[in-house]
Amino acid sequence: MRFGRTLDEGIIPEWRAQYLDYDQGKKIIKRLCKGADLPKPAEATPGSFYTDQSYAETNVSLRLPSPALNPRKPSLQFRRSSAVKLAGTSEATGTPSSESITDRSPLLDNDRIRTYGGEASVDGTPAVSQQLPLTTFTRNATDVFFNWLGGEVNKIEEFYREQEKEAVRRGDELKKQIDTLQKHRLLLKKKKQSAVPGPTLAWLDRLEFPSVPKCFSNKNDIDARNSHRDYGFRSEVNYTHAKYMLKRASYDYYQNLLKLKSYRALNETGIRKIVKKFDKTFQTSFLESYMSQTSRYNMHTSKQVDILTEDIIKLYAENFESGHHKYAVEKLQRGEIYDPHNRSVLLTGLLIGAGLPLFIRAIYAGVRDLHRGHEFAVRFYLQIWAGFFFIDLILLLLSLNLYAWQHFRINYMFIFELDRSIAMDYRQFPVLPASFFFTLSLLGWINFDVSAGKFGYYIPCLFLGLLVVAFAAPYPAFWSTRKWAMMALLRLVLSGLYPVEFRDFFVGDIFCSLNYSVSNMALFFCLYGKGSWWDNETEAETCGSSHSRVMGFLNCLPAIWRFLQCWRRFLDTYDWFPHLLNSSKYSATILYNLFLSYVRINEGNVTYRALFIVFAILNAVLSSLWDILMDFSLSIDLRPVLIYPRWAYYVAMFVDPLMRFHWVLYVVYWDQTQQSAKISFIVALIEVVRRFVWVFFRVENEHATNVGQSRAFKDLNLPYFYTDETPTPTQSPTLTQGSSATAIPSSRTQVVCKSDSASPRFTAVQRILRRAHTMDFERRQQVADTDQEDSDG
Repeated sequence: MRFGRTLDEGIIPEWRAQYLDYDQGKKIIKRLCKGADLPKPAEATPGSFYTDQSYAETNVSLRLPSPALNPRKPSLQFRRSSAVKLAGTSEATGTPSSESITDRSPLLDNDRIRTYGGEASVDGTPAVSQQLPLTTFTRNATDVFFNWLGGEVNKIEEFYREQEKEAVRRGDELKKQIDTLQKHRLLLKKKKQSAVPGPTLAWLDRLEFPSVPKCFSNKNDIDARNSHRDYGFRSEVNYTHAKYMLKRASYDYYQNLLKLKSYRALNETGIRKIVKKFDKTFQTSFLESYMSQTSRYNMHTSKQVDILTEDIIKLYAENFESGHHKYAVEKLQRGEIYDPHNRSVLLTGLLIGAGLPLFIRAIYAGVRDLHRGHEFAVRFYLQIWAGFFFIDLILLLLSLNLYAWQHFRINYMFIFELDRSIAMDYRQFPVLPASFFFTLSLLGWINFDVSAGKFGYYIPCLFLGLLVVAFAAPYPAFWSTRKWAMMALLRLVLSGLYPVEFRDFFVGDIFCSLNYSVSNMALFFCLYGKGSWWDNETEAETCGSSHSRVMGFLNCLPAIWRFLQCWRRFLDTYDWFPHLLNSSKYSATILYNLFLSYVRINEGNVTYRALFIVFAILNAVLSSLWDILMDFSLSIDLRPVLIYPRWAYYVAMFVDPLMRFHWVLYVVYWDQTQQSAKISFIVALIEVVRRFVWVFFRVENEHATNVGQSRAFKDLNLPYFYTDETPTPTQSPTLTQGSSATAIPSSRTQVVCKSDSASPRFTAVQRILRRAHTMDFERRQQVADTDQEDSDG
């Protein structure tokens, strides 16, 4: 789908499947030009050159008919010079021979079939030296091409109508919200005049409290409560904030209208270019007549989008710019001024550049002292700092994920339901892990390589304190992002008590790869809870993994959180698949970590070792299959919608299962207890890298599903909701859900699976597996499932 590089940049990623499939059109023309055997369109069968775009899909009610050769000039005929004979034709019949069609192109430089209106003679017939009937080859080629193009135009027309209706609905809703804003302003004036000073507990309503699963509560009550959710807080609407939200919603709405105009213009250009290419290849002249037919369609005749554009400009000017139409147009067009975030990029580079030498020096000093055996405390220091390091490493790798998603135009903000007005840009986010890395490197270098005396024993405590203050203190820098992260952590700790959103299970899976850091919390607090642990090696050893059962429990804790989330999803939906099956997978993970702890505590116990190996194999196999089939929705033939290069998916299908078997290192080095800390570090490092790969494809798979279902935009971020159809000024305006997805119905399957010849049962199972990942979470406002494939299976 490429109309040239310049035009391709204007394609909206989430609407990509709804654009004219220009690449498919070029393939059809190329195969037609090669003279392939062409069945009649009505007799098209699988295996022909248009297998990827089934002919049956184009046979719909609104399909444009194959255009007449020239409806304005019905006497149009082919003509040839009497001195030139058509290549590959029979002299007796003048029709192409089968050999000329299959073995060579009948469209050679000197033997091209040309169509044109022809100048009429006195009797009204074309003034040609010789008239020939339309050849079977050319007629079939024309029918096949224009039947395919008719289906594409029909797809574009239907999608445009749906988007236009949605734009009208959103425009009406925005007008209603702005009218409520004015009533809100008058209501505040009245309250201010009659307000009585006194204490208030309104701040309690800002917290979002845990909820009961839907199976234990009335569905209407749950939906009403969930409609208040916005980034984990709900509250009475502040007028200033509501005004800001509506200004932002007006800008978003205006930009969506511009994108709809761009969609219309790009498809018109694509249709014109593909017909022009056909004309150029076959030396025909269908362009003018075909474009005149498509000009009767709604996407060309309707002026609704233009009217809505003028309405939103007028509405914005009257309510936010004191009636200044010029200022309103400038602000709506300008919107967010592009900010390259040069300072953030520079600061990230400086922090990483300054911290890297210190980090290398600290590692060198720590390993040197460890091998010399100067201080037994060095081993514990390395474990503590390694726990901090893995947290920072996964954040640095997440920065690379964000960059890749931006490069491949994956709408991760839509997937995570982030508010673009307050979310960090992908160039800003690395500042946080870069600052974390520099501080860690600096204090680690002081701890290992600088003679700090007894003060050095408290440096890890200092680093932890700085980390907590930097993350949780309510200072302005990145406050919205940090608040979002804090609420995500709270919901994770209370897993099972909150509905599972995308961020909830995503953060839970991230922590499943950070169990090294989580379990090290027990080591850290145990050591520093004993006071002068650095003077008593025997006492310090009791805090290690070979003695601490708390450390083993914390190693299982992330998997327990995910287990509870799976059960919450089951209780909210009553769908045993995939939630109960997924909970079984995390049960295997819990048992794997549990018996790993037993093996460490009971060294030499053969029974625990055997059970560990059994559950390690079970966990690795189940997790690998789940990653490939569910989270990535991949198989041998991949899947219909791919965002990354094809080779990347095959690499992921090999690398992810391979890294799942990192537990083999524990088995190999069981009898070398002195290597246990190093092996644990290596295994944890492999798991973090594997999670880095998993994040790439899990979010990409979600985006591919959104593309396939044409979930293009979030609903407008509006401040008010209505308890009935006619709200009054006395009603207390409250926050609605901040962002939700809208599923746009589509009458056609966007992409046809390549395994058309597979059995129906296999295809149905394949569809179920590819759709399973969409059930891992719920959106803040439920989305109607419009995928027609599921109903067929």
